[in-house]
Amino acid sequence: MIKKLLPIIFLSTTLWATEYAPWFSPLWQFEGRVGYTYSHTERVQSPSGSFTFTNNYHDLFTSLAATIWPEINLEAELAFVKSDTLPFSYETLTCTGRRLLWDEAAGDWISAVVGATLALPSGRILRDYNYAYHGYINAELHVALGKEFSSPCALDWSWRIWGLFGMGVAEKGSPWTHGIVTFDQALAHNISLTLFLETLFGGGGGNINPLQQPFGGYASIRHQTVDLGGALHYDMGIYATLTVLGYINLYAHNFTAHTFGCNITLLIPFGI
Repeated sequence: MIKKLLPIIFLSTTLWATEYAPWFSPLWQFEGRVGYTYSHTERVQSPSGSFTFTNNYHDLFTSLAATIWPEINLEAELAFVKSDTLPFSYETLTCTGRRLLWDEAAGDWISAVVGATLALPSGRILRDYNYAYHGYINAELHVALGKEFSSPCALDWSWRIWGLFGMGVAEKGSPWTHGIVTFDQALAHNISLTLFLETLFGGGGGNINPLQQPFGGYASIRHQTVDLGGALHYDMGIYATLTVLGYINLYAHNFTAHTFGCNITLLIPFGI
């Protein structure tokens, strides 16, 4: 059965590899991810005046994660981007540490994980409408809760639900809140489906000014976005897990609207 599932969004409409689900890989099993994301934007919504912003983004990312203690998981991720307005360049370095609080496998009624994520984007990314980073140093604290369900004859979960709530702050500007709700369904012994809804709300008081060029960033902007997505996962046993994912923006306020994207990721587990 597939053990690791969804590469999740972090502070942008670009999907890459940060893991938030409240279940850990086996002790000292490393997980390497490589992936590609395509995303498309149409316009920027702003109460001060919405405007056209047609752009195509191509993101490449790689990450490495490991459970280094039964209750501790660490992950580092590096991403690069090329778009219609950006040359191929460094996008961001992201580091995440998580601690398992409750574990269903150990007899708890629910799984719970607390963690922190640090993201260090480039200056070009801060001036791009498609990325909601508030500063050069972005820190988010988050908690994830999940529950697995299985049929009487199943050896592993048949379906499961989990959610995340996070609060973040940068070295400047206002804080933000981040939420995820996810449903996973096993379709076969090596194929599963994920559906997810993700929200991001920035707590600033300002609006995007369509006359301000270049864009000054989201630090003081009251931005909101809601995305809906789904993914299929194909488990190749000990060798890899292949994920194909797509999403579409449902709601945007002071952010890029009418966006959509797709992602392909290969997760490769290995031990030492």
